[in-house]
Amino acid sequence: MAIRTNKIKEIPEEDDRPDFDDMMSEVLEEIEEHDAEDEVVSRAPELRQLSENIDKATNNWINATLQLESAIRKYNSAQNDLGNAVDTISGKVDSINTHIDNVLANAPTKLKVSVRVADEDWQKIQEMFSKERQWMTSQMQKHFREVNEMFVDECLPIQSKRAPLTPHQESPP
Repeated sequence: MAIRTNKIKEIPEEDDRPDFDDMMSEVLEEIEEHDAEDEVVSRAPELRQLSENIDKATNNWINATLQLESAIRKYNSAQNDLGNAVDTISGKVDSINTHIDNVLANAPTKLKVSVRVADEDWQKIQEMFSKERQWMTSQMQKHFREVNEMFVDECLPIQSKRAPLTPHQESPP
């Protein structure tokens, strides 16, 4: 019998053979990769929407920043204009004060005024003054009478409580 040596396959050693568990874990990893890819593909519309929202938010932020910078520039310009206006007004006020000081320095110490009144008008003024004086006098007399009556009204209850004094008695101190 002849031994066939060339037809016999060598049996690989156990270390060289792939392990079933290793092969299974590789398959599971590939399945997980495919599932992750499928999940990313299925979430693509959401990711696109999220990307659009981020772009809109970025544009809004940029626009708000530009508007803020514009407002700051306008504020600074208005502040400069206000400062210039204050300086102008201050200069005018100083000029007015200087003018007033000059007028007061050149003004006489006493002012003399003369008025000419027609005789008819002077007589009317005197009549009005007389009527006013009569009215004031009558008002003062009226108030004096009222005050005197109030004193009398106050004194009557006090006097009625005291015993009448005879001519020989002295009043208590």
